[in-house]
Amino acid sequence: MALAGGTVGGGNNTDVDSVANRPVEQAKPKDELAATGAGDTTLLMVGAATMIAGGIAFRFLPLLGGRGGNAA
Repeated sequence: MALAGGTVGGGNNTDVDSVANRPVEQAKPKDELAATGAGDTTLLMVGAATMIAGGIAFRFLPLLGGRGGNAA
């Protein structure tokens, strides 16, 4: 049942000046960059290189020692 000059239920929020359509003020950007942890990669690379060198030594040093001995 419609009323004269309106609709039943109304309230469709089509007003262009509603709160949701107003621009939001943004803060000024910071001049400082975020910390990425890039300084810690040196220790990580040294540890990775040590593990690779240890794995290669574990694999090939027994071959250089000779084939006459038994494993303990």
